Amino acid sequence: MQVYAAYWAALEVRDLGRVLGVVGDLRAHGWSSTEVIEGLVVPAQTRVGELWLSGILPISGEHAMTSINEAVVASLSGDDPDGGTGPPVVVACLDPEEHVLAAAVVAIELRALGAPVHLVPDTVTAGELVRTVERLAGRAVLLSVTMASSLVSCRAVLRDLHEASIPVVVGGRAWGAESGRALTWGASHAPTVPAAWRLLAGPPKLLTTGSASD
Repeated sequence: MQVYAAYWAALEVRDLGRVLGVVGDLRAHGWSSTEVIEGLVVPAQTRVGELWLSGILPISGEHAMTSINEAVVASLSGDDPDGGTGPPVVVACLDPEEHVLAAAVVAIELRALGAPVHLVPDTVTAGELVRTVERLAGRAVLLSVTMASSLVSCRAVLRDLHEASIPVVVGGRAWGAESGRALTWGASHAPTVPAAWRLLAGPPKLLTTGSASD
């Protein structure tokens, strides 16, 4: 697709202004935030990850290009409606995740579907997340986990949220397609944003606080 080629060419030379220019032109021609994310940011970030894993792109390049994609998503979130009314869904990712890009994308797409959302802008510890949810009287937490190494800290967070009776939906590459681990640890599993929205928009009984067992 021509617009993706233009986006990638600007991203490849680490030109944030040029990248934002491509996005701005598309927005002016009626592209929604979700269309920009699904058509440009997600495939570009997937390609960045593949190039890094293959050894073609050094870690410094991966960080630089991911930071630009994060800036694009941040610019789009400023244009987004606030979503629905009522207690928000708190979207977060955990230490040791190095990027919050996936969580930011989820937040924008949930808002587009009508959910009231609060995005935690940085990675957080278990205690910080529980305090944030309690302060906002959040309806539920959605945890985005892309790195398998983050699952260890995620288990501790799920235990704390379970003890506070806060429902949790988890998603992201680290969980895979199966729900068994998430359910055992006390969370509902959603492999896609629409699946998460169906859980969050449905009756409260669809959201499980599970067993949080060891």
